[in-house]
Amino acid sequence: MAFGPVFRPPTWALFALAALAVVALSAWSMAACGPWDPWETHYGEVARQILVRNDPLDLWWKPGVGPDGNAENTFWSKPALPFWLMAVSMKLLGIGLGAAPDEMVRAPWPELAIRLPSMITGLGCAAFLGWACARLLAAARPAEPGQAVRAGFYTALALVTMPQWAIVSRQALTDMFFVAPVTLAMAAWALAWLRPDRALGRRALVDLLPRRLRFVNSGVGPNGHVSSDMSKKTDITAPADLSARTGAALTAAGDMSPKPGDPALAPATPDLSASSASPAHATDLSRRAGTDLPRADSANSTPAATGWRARLPAIGRLQLPWDRAYLGFLLLFLLAVVAPIVALDLHVSSDHTVARVSRFVKKPGVPNFATLVKIHLVMLGYAAVALLVLLRTLRWRTRAQVWMGVLYLAAGISLIGKGMIGPGLVGLLVLLHLIVGGRLTLANLWRCGPLTGLLLFALASLPWHHAMWIYRGDPWLNELIIVNNLARFGSGEQDQAVGGFAYYLRTLGIAALPWSAALPAALWAAARRLRGDGPSGHVPEDLSQSPGPEGHVATDMSPAPREATGELWRFALLWFFATLALLTTSVTKYYHYLLPTLPPLALLLGLWLSEPAPAARDRKLAWAAAGLGAALLALVLRDAIVEPAWITHLTTYLYDHMWRNGAPETTGLVACALPFALGLALWAARRQRAALVAMLLAGFITLHYTLNSYLPAVSEHWSQRSALRHYYDHRGPDDPLASWWFYYRGETFFTKGAVWVKKEADREALAELIDANRGHGRNVWIITTGGHGARAKSSLPADLRSRSEVAYDNAHYTLLKVPVP
Repeated sequence: MAFGPVFRPPTWALFALAALAVVALSAWSMAACGPWDPWETHYGEVARQILVRNDPLDLWWKPGVGPDGNAENTFWSKPALPFWLMAVSMKLLGIGLGAAPDEMVRAPWPELAIRLPSMITGLGCAAFLGWACARLLAAARPAEPGQAVRAGFYTALALVTMPQWAIVSRQALTDMFFVAPVTLAMAAWALAWLRPDRALGRRALVDLLPRRLRFVNSGVGPNGHVSSDMSKKTDITAPADLSARTGAALTAAGDMSPKPGDPALAPATPDLSASSASPAHATDLSRRAGTDLPRADSANSTPAATGWRARLPAIGRLQLPWDRAYLGFLLLFLLAVVAPIVALDLHVSSDHTVARVSRFVKKPGVPNFATLVKIHLVMLGYAAVALLVLLRTLRWRTRAQVWMGVLYLAAGISLIGKGMIGPGLVGLLVLLHLIVGGRLTLANLWRCGPLTGLLLFALASLPWHHAMWIYRGDPWLNELIIVNNLARFGSGEQDQAVGGFAYYLRTLGIAALPWSAALPAALWAAARRLRGDGPSGHVPEDLSQSPGPEGHVATDMSPAPREATGELWRFALLWFFATLALLTTSVTKYYHYLLPTLPPLALLLGLWLSEPAPAARDRKLAWAAAGLGAALLALVLRDAIVEPAWITHLTTYLYDHMWRNGAPETTGLVACALPFALGLALWAARRQRAALVAMLLAGFITLHYTLNSYLPAVSEHWSQRSALRHYYDHRGPDDPLASWWFYYRGETFFTKGAVWVKKEADREALAELIDANRGHGRNVWIITTGGHGARAKSSLPADLRSRSEVAYDNAHYTLLKVPVP
């Protein structure tokens, strides 16, 4: 019996289906998971205060009212970028400033508002890393485009299905806003130097203007008449002459265009001077100018243009970068540099800010009107530097220069995203890659474009820091930089935040489940690849053959195509192990600090999954790698089942006492891991397609279990949302809420600061609150920890102890209702 051909959906359809599945699984249970303590509620309230105070400069935190309602008034432990993005999201969704007091406990909009920036950043980072992997592998193996596309797809899919990456992408934390820029920077570095470079596409300025405006710059009148000076001179050859003179001037200024005869750096646009005297070329020029050129002896010629009008044709023929890579850089520049500078300058110049600051008490260290003026002048200075740097980038000639610009911008974004760890990690990885590759020379360092690059880094990272230093002075600088950056690296912040060499190795198993089980096989594949693709000596000794990002000549660091695959493997290994070693060196250790190691691990896995099945002669080693991976998978599952809160701890920093209670059982992880174990066995048996299906299925099942089964269950205990929703559903119109012997910040976020706060067990203060509400027929609601809730009744006035009742409780929190006569 004959069968027709088997239908296979196009590759793009499979990718689109997988992307939709990831987005759907990530957003499915968003409303079911309340913001957690710590630290989502803290960060969410800081972002909301930006809207309340209309102040994107000075980050603010106010616990509430009562004895400790002003225990804190500033938030200086983190940079501003995550809170800006959350505030923008809240503004767009209309959350945080509504009149309803229970606004923040009514899902799903508050959860979506504070988590959407992390979700977009996390998923976008994974997609970009996959795209970069595909482009790099396609350049290395142009004859096998399918393998490159698959490697990029597997890289992105492995990253988004890792539990730690998935949870951080779903929570309002600061970590994604430094890890994603670091990933962008390292992918940009690879795109710049791990593939053959090529010239940027360029277009004349006049071609970018609307058709109706092109005649102004072409020297052609609106009715098709040529000015007399152009008709008398060589109007056709003028563009070529200008192009030649402009190129000579740029070369003299230090902008080294690609050398003749260098095929890797051949211009993407044709040389207009070669055929400038031909009639066909004249017709082409006139067509691009938006009209037809009449004959030079036309009787309707117009008078000769003079002054600035005579210069317009030459300006219109200036060549500008018009390339996807440069346009991407330009968009990033506008978002990371221009937007913050403009926003900060508008803020300090607004009447609202001037009026508010003018009311401050005039004493040393307190901002005043002169402070705002100084910040305004500084922002104008940054704007001027930004304009000069942008003009400088118009002289870039190759894509490597553009990707290096992206690297510097991304490093700056990582600094304002979380702190010094981001740019420090980028600098370390770049330096190590140059050292390991034997390319650490002054010429190569200069080719990295340090002058323009450092300015780009400063423009992306310093404006807010500089403005805050002017506004708040050295105390702010000391807390942010010294205490929360340098001190954390050199000394343990808490007793539970220290560990040995194996601290992150053990955590990696659950953070990257089930993909961590493939690490032995991926490392073995990397060893085979590197052994077969050793260095071929492609990097020339002559340092005068290709232009660098600063326009200066230096060696071409991009490898030959035949060795580029091995170079990509080496880069991924270096990225992974160097990041892991740096994190291990830090004295302060938290589980969520492991996040920067997941992108390079995903890159390794994507390269491994796209490789052909192991050769038959290597079947014993393949089975050994698969067996070792299965054993590691079993150990990780055992730990996760014994410690159910371990997955939760991947994004928190409190690991003991009550924070071990309330997590659901995790036996469901066994069902997630079994397909992956089967996939390892199929891989060792050289059934590559079946192995891929099993592994990817395991990744999707793990993603679904983590986000849509585990997180909703655990959030009922880690979040105060259910307790405070009960308060709003059952309170009287004037019933107060008190936070007693308790300060976890969720009580502030969910009530929008309408909570009486007492951090210690002060009976007198509690009695004063009760007495203030006597005679009004109200209930006083008290939220505290589960352990303190059992002691709360004994701290109440004697006549109310029998009246009080537990209205809601979970593994962490207790809500008491105290009727007051």
